[in-house]
Amino acid sequence: MSTRKGGLRNFGVYLLPDGTEVVAVPEVDGCHLFRLDHWPANSRRLGDYVVYRSGLIRSKGRLTGWRSKDLKDTGRTAR
Repeated sequence: MSTRKGGLRNFGVYLLPDGTEVVAVPEVDGCHLFRLDHWPANSRRLGDYVVYRSGLIRSKGRLTGWRSKDLKDTGRTAR
């Protein structure tokens, strides 16, 4: 996974282990991930997923069992 200062790239496009493409937006509480098909229309709300500083990933209030190291950087950047 490509990182910037220990975190995910701002607006970087990543693949979740299930193949879902997400856009990373660093926030104070970690990093919010927005499904690419929801981006940018819903970018002002909480992300579909939250990556905590510990690396754990949450969706809909529940831990997913995935960690930030499980994300695959596509090398693309969302606009």
